[in-house]
Amino acid sequence: MYTDGTKFLLNNIPYIGQYTIGPDNNSYTGNEYIFGISIQLKLIENTGKNLQGDIDNEVEYYKTINEDYSRIKKIYAKEVKPINIDYDNNFLLRYFVQKFNSEISIIEIDENQYNSLDSEYYKKISIEWMINGNTEAVVVHNRIQVNENKDYIIGLENKLSNLMEYYKPQDELIFQQGNTPGVNKNNNQIYYTTYNNLGFDSIPLKSNSVYPENIIDNLYLFLNTKYNMLDFSNSNLNIGIKTGTIVNDENKYLTVIEPNPGLVEQILEFTNNTFFRKFKNRIQIFVYTTDSYLETIYFKDCKIIGRGNYIVATPSNGLDYQVTEIDFNKIQEVSGNSLLQFIQDLTDSEGVYNYNNIENIKDYAQKYIDVGYEIAPFGPLSKQSIDADKFDIEKSYNKMYTANDFNEDNNIGIKTGKIINGNYFIIIDLDVYNDKINKIFDYLVDNLNLDNIIYEKTATNGRHLWILTNEIWPGRTVFKLENTNNDKDIIEVFGYKHFVAVYPSMVIGRDGIKRQYTIQGDYSNLPIIDNKKLVKILNKIKTKKF
Repeated sequence: MYTDGTKFLLNNIPYIGQYTIGPDNNSYTGNEYIFGISIQLKLIENTGKNLQGDIDNEVEYYKTINEDYSRIKKIYAKEVKPINIDYDNNFLLRYFVQKFNSEISIIEIDENQYNSLDSEYYKKISIEWMINGNTEAVVVHNRIQVNENKDYIIGLENKLSNLMEYYKPQDELIFQQGNTPGVNKNNNQIYYTTYNNLGFDSIPLKSNSVYPENIIDNLYLFLNTKYNMLDFSNSNLNIGIKTGTIVNDENKYLTVIEPNPGLVEQILEFTNNTFFRKFKNRIQIFVYTTDSYLETIYFKDCKIIGRGNYIVATPSNGLDYQVTEIDFNKIQEVSGNSLLQFIQDLTDSEGVYNYNNIENIKDYAQKYIDVGYEIAPFGPLSKQSIDADKFDIEKSYNKMYTANDFNEDNNIGIKTGKIINGNYFIIIDLDVYNDKINKIFDYLVDNLNLDNIIYEKTATNGRHLWILTNEIWPGRTVFKLENTNNDKDIIEVFGYKHFVAVYPSMVIGRDGIKRQYTIQGDYSNLPIIDNKKLVKILNKIKTKKF
């Protein structure tokens, strides 16, 4: 839709250009609503006067002001060229401006001009331009930056058509920095080189954590990016190794099996394996699957970690447990198809696939439907149903959706309180703002005596525990924690007539960054808990000091 300046004001100036309707039914700049980019427009009120004539004069008046102002406020085009520290950080911060009421000139400026520029007269943006790393990741990242801003800065895709601008490959950077490959590497880079020589793909993990570094936009992209030695230049990072990827271009794929203790001996015997390691409170058995890779699959008493996943490797530090060195020379080869059939027979279950490698949101939605959940499309980056009506909750709660109701930018919401296999599905949400969340989660799981743990890590670092109850849970219940340092720390239980955003949804975190939900466990086989027992445990957590 287009307005000629007679309909809306932007910063009290008649707005000329493309506009769209946002999810709140207000009008926004651009031909497509983009959260955080589109700017809300103010409707010009009709006072009954000769509005058209007044507006025409006012438009010309403001155009003149803008032209006069641009002559007074000089803007000098200044491209910010990257230096070594930018290449070390992989990114260059770039600044662009464009005059309001103009869709022609885009000027790149420096940070000082950007900070001093009056935003009433200019549209301005800063973007994080990737200049080092895997070439595919560079192109994808920079294209996302352009696409997120092109409706606000008209013509930006033409201005930044070279998505590899300023890019330099790793070998050239090492040479420029006076190093030769293999020299002056930190401990992480030494291990990266070792794993790379063995044919494995390494990934950077956060310091003192098992979670990925930079996993803010897209888990699929993260797991399908090939990292290089410079990505491990921070010696404080931990290291992971991708599973399910081909090793040294041979027909074998690194696969890890995590069985319950009672199944370890049988799996070691089947795989003719002598090597396994204890990781946290689990046993990990390593194999190379031949003839095919395996996905990541959750069985009743066992988990296969395959494609679309990773394991933590040495020299990872800062965890509550020791990460044991992996002896890759002892890993045995086994047929992937035979292993899958053996685990299915051993656990008497088909398994549920964790599709971290799926890009299509409709496929994700269909997986939940196939298992028996009722779902609903949420808005982009939203935790609310697109059909939500606060005056008629049952309207969207009782509506049956299919995978075809989802657009690619939708989040997925799941309906709590629905009956699954004769019991009631609920989600327990640990919304705790400090490092006590892991202790509280472990205490809850231990006291519930769960034999199958299914949980999500939310975009705000919370935890969603999925269970069934023997009686209906009425609506939403809040347990406020009394012995923490933050009065916002609560545990919520979502039951009848509620929705909860689930994997692979993305929302804006508390720090303003987009993050994606992650899920662990076999969500086709939820544990059943007695309502009275659950209330008793939650009341105990409410007053307990962790």
